[in-house]
Amino acid sequence: LGEKALHENADDVVKEISVANIIFLVAGLGGGTGTGSVTALAEEIRRRFGDSAVPHLIVGVVTLPFDVETARMSIAKKGLDRLKSACDTVVVIDNNRLVKVAGNLPFREALGVANTTIGKFIKGVTETITTASLINLDYADLRAIMKGAGLASIGIGEGAGDARVEQAVETALNGRLLDIEDVTKARGLLIHVSGGEDLTLYEVNHAAEIMKRSLPPKAKVIWGARVDEALKGSASVMAVVTGVESAFLKRHEKRLG
Repeated sequence: LGEKALHENADDVVKEISVANIIFLVAGLGGGTGTGSVTALAEEIRRRFGDSAVPHLIVGVVTLPFDVETARMSIAKKGLDRLKSACDTVVVIDNNRLVKVAGNLPFREALGVANTTIGKFIKGVTETITTASLINLDYADLRAIMKGAGLASIGIGEGAGDARVEQAVETALNGRLLDIEDVTKARGLLIHVSGGEDLTLYEVNHAAEIMKRSLPPKAKVIWGARVDEALKGSASVMAVVTGVESAFLKRHEKRLG
């Protein structure tokens, strides 16, 4: 029904986003509403603008069901496969990883981690290319790492004190909300560092160096940094690893096979 509803109003929806260069499609997979409408919209945008002179970047940002939701798993997998074909990059947040990362938090707060992460990701990407920073990223940089990149995993971390950057990077790496089959096969890395007025060039460079250690030598790495007065004495790191293989898809291929 979600897919039918989208097709009925496709002209109106596409008109609203026709002048956008970056389109974020956010949904929870596994049901009929989000899975049906977001996949149909991604395919509609690709069909209409695939050969357009205006460079579009279609980024899906989706959540996967909990393992106990067996009825929703097959729907989510089919939806994710369709999104991979229609979007340039699909950032995936697995609710099962959420249990590991935020399982000790109160229920409402734990579920809010996914929403907060999605918000920080979209805000981080858009601010990175539209706001003057110490090290700027532009739209071409973003396309280079996300165009036709398949699945992506995101991690966000914060740190304080003398080892703030190391803490932030470690949290971002350990808190990735998607089980990656083999990170050494990743295609690229987008890393953005934010800190107070006391953020040093060494710290920014060191963050990128730590992140790059686990990636293959040919992986594209783009990085940016900006000063945020609200982060005095602390640092925040957002890392997006693109072109990864999902353990979720492999696991459920075997289970359903």
